[in-house]
Amino acid sequence: MSGLILSYVIVGAVLVEDTFSLPGIGQLLVQSANAKDLPMLQGVAVLVATTIIVANLFADIAYMLVDPRIRLGRGTS
Repeated sequence: MSGLILSYVIVGAVLVEDTFSLPGIGQLLVQSANAKDLPMLQGVAVLVATTIIVANLFADIAYMLVDPRIRLGRGTS
């Protein structure tokens, strides 16, 4: 669940940073969108997507280590 919750945390960061004028990646995203700075928007999107993918990968690996019934995708033939 922690891998899925990370995306909600990032969206919450955008809302909180924009509402309270706090510096951070959320405010950078909003300012880039307002200024139509497409390279910065792409960079932030890639950074956020990479962070979510890595968090989901770590969550899957941790789940595999904790639950011995989970195996790698090897065929049963």
